Amino acid sequence: NSGNQIALDLIKPRVGDGKLAGKIVVVDPGHGKHDSGAKAPDKSVYEKDLTLAIGTLVAKELSANGATVIQTRTTDTFVELKERAEIANRNGAEFFVSVHINSNRVAEITSGTITFHHGGSVTGQLLADCIQNEIKKIDRMPSIGVWSDTRIYSTGFAVLRYSKMPGVLLELGFINNSRDRKRMQEKDYQEAVARAVAKGIRV
Repeated sequence: NSGNQIALDLIKPRVGDGKLAGKIVVVDPGHGKHDSGAKAPDKSVYEKDLTLAIGTLVAKELSANGATVIQTRTTDTFVELKERAEIANRNGAEFFVSVHINSNRVAEITSGTITFHHGGSVTGQLLADCIQNEIKKIDRMPSIGVWSDTRIYSTGFAVLRYSKMPGVLLELGFINNSRDRKRMQEKDYQEAVARAVAKGIRV
């Protein structure tokens, strides 16, 4: 601010240019092996299985759109949180997408999707906005919105904190909500999520 003049620096975040060709994207299906993640009240459905199924479809959709895709796991294996981010860092990924399923203390009271970004990351927030804007269009699954991961932990989520590129963590429904759980197991929902993620990154 000099006298009556105000100078503004406008930075356009490089989130997507409408093309995925040549972009490296890491898809991270959460949990795995002994780390089952959240589970249905009757233990009939585990987060680790849903994230692998959906994450694999996300990877296929991104690849079909021209991206080079790396999955942190393709089978029921366990990968440390920091290593998930380091896989993206070592491979020079442009984007990091971690797939998760939500749960809360009281079953049946909460429903919907949330896309998290790392607190303080402008490009991460823009990426989250773009992806959640597509996910919320999927029928029969409410949208809770876009949240900073610092809303859950003061330091944020490890996979987003350690990643050096814009990243998101998707919570695609509540496993202890019977409607969400049924919807998340449906192939058309899983495929719709995959399309939404690809479209959100392409925007």
